[in-house]
Amino acid sequence: MIDDKYTYKEVEREKTQLLLENFIGEMVNQNQYTKYKMMEDNRILFPSEAKAIFEDKLAQLEDDKYQELVDKIMDIVIETI
Repeated sequence: MIDDKYTYKEVEREKTQLLLENFIGEMVNQNQYTKYKMMEDNRILFPSEAKAIFEDKLAQLEDDKYQELVDKIMDIVIETI
C-alpha cells in the first residue's frame, strides 16, 4: 500500500489549481475562436488543445509565481466587485 502524504500547502494549491483549470477551460470553450484562440503551425488549436496548454503552463509555475498569480486574480476580483 502506498502511503502518500501531502502538506497543507500542496493540498491548497491542488484545490486552487483545479478551480483555475476549470475556469480557464470554460473561458476557452466560450471564446474558442475569438479572444482566447491559440495558433500552432498556422492553424487554430481546438479548445481542448488550448486548454491542455494552459493547464500545463499553470502546473509548471513555481510556487512563488503561482501564488503571485492567485494574488493578482484576487486583487482584481476584490477591486471589481
